[in-house]
Amino acid sequence: VVKSLATLGGVSEAARQISRIRQGDLLISICFPRYLADTVTLTKSAREAGAGVLAITDKPTSPIARHADVCLYASSERQYLSNSETAALGMIEALSAAVAHRSENSLDDVAQLTEAVMPWLSNQDQNHD
Repeated sequence: VVKSLATLGGVSEAARQISRIRQGDLLISICFPRYLADTVTLTKSAREAGAGVLAITDKPTSPIARHADVCLYASSERQYLSNSETAALGMIEALSAAVAHRSENSLDDVAQLTEAVMPWLSNQDQNHD
């Protein structure tokens, strides 16, 4: 089951969902500059609850990297403009393809993963305006 923590309920709803996370669950945490303190706090809480953490971030010094079991790094720096999400989107696309490849119900799983990630992508566009 895939659940998105990026909902209209905001951080308080995400914290409620994290309070239900257990050992054997996996949190995919996505955090890029301007690293949101809420994302770091929720990632740390999931890790402390015994969940596995997969971080998608920009570099080893990212504040979520120390709380992750596995980090996937995607460069977000641009020379002249604000950060670019292109590398992160490519990483998410590759991760989605890998999940689809391994799954018996691949179309349903990919649709759920895409739906889970879409609010984050929309928020990133708004943060860089």
